[in-house]
Amino acid sequence: MVDELELSNTMIYLLSISAFCCLLLVGCLKASAAVPPSLVFSVSPPTNFTLYGSANLSTPKTNWQQIASGTNSLTVPLTSLAGLTNPPTYSQHLAWNKSGDPLVTGYYVYYGGASVTYTNRVMAPMVNADTNGDSLNPNPTNLVAATNLFVRGLDNGVHYYAATCFNSNGLESPFSVEVSAMPNTDAVSTVVYFYAKANVATRLSISQ
Repeated sequence: MVDELELSNTMIYLLSISAFCCLLLVGCLKASAAVPPSLVFSVSPPTNFTLYGSANLSTPKTNWQQIASGTNSLTVPLTSLAGLTNPPTYSQHLAWNKSGDPLVTGYYVYYGGASVTYTNRVMAPMVNADTNGDSLNPNPTNLVAATNLFVRGLDNGVHYYAATCFNSNGLESPFSVEVSAMPNTDAVSTVVYFYAKANVATRLSISQ
C-alpha cells in the first residue's frame, strides 16, 4: 500500500509503494490569454438600437437575451454577458504506478465528495502498450490497462480519490491511500451571437 503523502503546488504524490497502486493527482497550472474588460458595439448608420445576445444561434430571436440599449454605440462589460455563456466544467487528471503483479489486468479509480465515501467508479481504459497509448492504430495487438485517466464532469468542490487494481478473475485489491483535491477548470471556448434591433436597417460591428 501507500504510506506517505507529499504535496507540491501542482501535484499530489503518493510515495512508498508496495504491492498495489500509487495514486497521484496531476493539477496543471493553466495560463490564459488576456481578456478585454468590455466590448464596444456600434451600429451604422447611427441610430437608437437594442442589443440582444444568445449562446445558441438556433434559438428564436424572440428568446434572445436583451443586453442593453443605446444610441450609436454601447460599451458592454463582459461581466454582463456571463448569463449567455455555458457554465464551466471541471475535471481531474489522475495517474498511478503500474502494479508489479503480473496477474493484474486493470485498475479502478473511485471518487466522491466525502472522505472514504465513494459514489463513483471509473475503469482505466485499455491502451496500446507498444506506443504508451499514443498509437492511432485502430486494431492494436498488445493492449494493457492505462495508468492514468481524466475524471470529467466534476462539481466545483473537493473530491476524494482512491485506486484499486484487479485481475482477470475479478479479484480486487484494497484501496490505495486516499487523496483529495479541488478539480481543474476545463478550458472552454464559448461562442456568443449578437444582433441589434433598430427602427432602420443597421450594420452591427464589435470592437474592444
